[in-house]
Amino acid sequence: MSTPPDALTELMTIVTGYQRSRALMVVAELGIADLLRDGPRSVDELARATHTHSPTLYRVLRALAAVSVLEERPGRMLALTPISEFLRSDAAVPYGHLARLFGRDYQWAAWGALLHSVRTGESAARHVLGVDIWSYRQDHPEENVIFNDAMLAASLSRAAVEAAAYDFGRCTTIADIGGGTGALLATILRMYPNARGILFDQRHVVAEAGPVLDAAGLTSRVTIEGGSFFEMIPAGADAYVMRRILHDWTDEPAIARNSTPALRCPISR
Repeated sequence: MSTPPDALTELMTIVTGYQRSRALMVVAELGIADLLRDGPRSVDELARATHTHSPTLYRVLRALAAVSVLEERPGRMLALTPISEFLRSDAAVPYGHLARLFGRDYQWAAWGALLHSVRTGESAARHVLGVDIWSYRQDHPEENVIFNDAMLAASLSRAAVEAAAYDFGRCTTIADIGGGTGALLATILRMYPNARGILFDQRHVVAEAGPVLDAAGLTSRVTIEGGSFFEMIPAGADAYVMRRILHDWTDEPAIARNSTPALRCPISR
């Protein structure tokens, strides 16, 4: 039986997906979208602005134009598309930070060892990096900044929908466990002005939360606590939110800590 042509096309899209991801990371890292903010520019202009090799940069930009991330115009001119508008640093949801995160060398190295994990059940990141992914970012502050920016963008993309999906009106104190720099908690507290918040994450993560909370005008309503939720959970809240946290761990550590205080309005995402 012959395979439908569209099925083969879909398969090849998956097979070569890493190439597009890497190209997207390069464009995000170089800030190409910001350079095209005011209109089309030639590849030679872009190469000069980014101190890159023009012919090679052109190949990468053409590849992304082929999948509608950019638009190629006559004269080797490049322009933004609705997709690449999200790569701008001033976008409402700056997805360029996510493109940078998932294209980092250490991320690629860890995913490159996926077969090792499948065969052994061990962490690919620990196998390749020598430490778990959280310790690696703690030891590399520049990578932690990129991670925090990416998580902020991810939270902004869904925060309003997620905050509206649950009635926090009966909650006086809401704790966001593993809440990053506070984007989701800020969204919830803006919707419920009578509530206070506790932002809890690793110390080097919440250390970057100040600007996010300041911009939201919520500094006085949020208590920031740093630590590991495997060791302790902040007391005093009547709602505990965990957004995209449990999937980071295997079952054993994910269920090991089951001492959360009795809740009046529990929620987990």
